[in-house]
Amino acid sequence: MNELVIDESFIERLVSLGGPKLRNDLIAMFLERTPEKLAQIEAGMASGDFNMIEQAAHSLISSAGNLGGSGVSRSAARVEAAAMGQDADSVRSEVVELKRLQLGFKAYLESILEES
Repeated sequence: MNELVIDESFIERLVSLGGPKLRNDLIAMFLERTPEKLAQIEAGMASGDFNMIEQAAHSLISSAGNLGGSGVSRSAARVEAAAMGQDADSVRSEVVELKRLQLGFKAYLESILEES
């Protein structure tokens, strides 16, 4: 499986653009909204609503990518692609990987907030 990939330069760039407050606000927003997106993916899997899965995964692609979470972003892209293909088995296996990567990325982002 894929390893957690984080590009810390994205966080550094946020600080250079708007200071620690911008960085912290965007991290907090991501941490607040991601469980909802994962829940939407789960709900879509339970109901067979591939459009719901696709939309929630698409949202995670950009939000994780904007914070340097390229591993999460790429994993969400694979979930989105599987949903677009209406491949329930692939969606399930890709979601397992997405959740694993998200846990590591979440811990990384929380550590940034704790240091602030």
